[in-house]
Amino acid sequence: MPHLQGAKLQMFSSRWKVRSLDEGHTSGTSSFSERGSGVSRPIVIPTAAEFRLLEILWRLKEGTIEDFVRASETDSPLNYKTVQTVLRIMENKKFVTHSLRGRAFVYRPAVFA
Repeated sequence: MPHLQGAKLQMFSSRWKVRSLDEGHTSGTSSFSERGSGVSRPIVIPTAAEFRLLEILWRLKEGTIEDFVRASETDSPLNYKTVQTVLRIMENKKFVTHSLRGRAFVYRPAVFA
């Protein structure tokens, strides 16, 4: 993740934890101090629903809400309005960005696995 220099995410029993590479320990706290900066800022970790959409988006590279709904049909299908809401929340958290194509929002990942 571009905003987490000096940290790495690890998955432990379906929960993301942050490990500071400086300190060498796993932390469940929600703040992170960049090396030498002395400034602490919150770490935002994707929820299960957000992570599911990120996985779809990483596979598609970019997509509209319709693309997400179609891509999820093989799993348990997603609801259009739910995808729309979760993507808006993810954009506020800086996980995704969007551009306009006609009247449709085209989403792209802002973080990578």
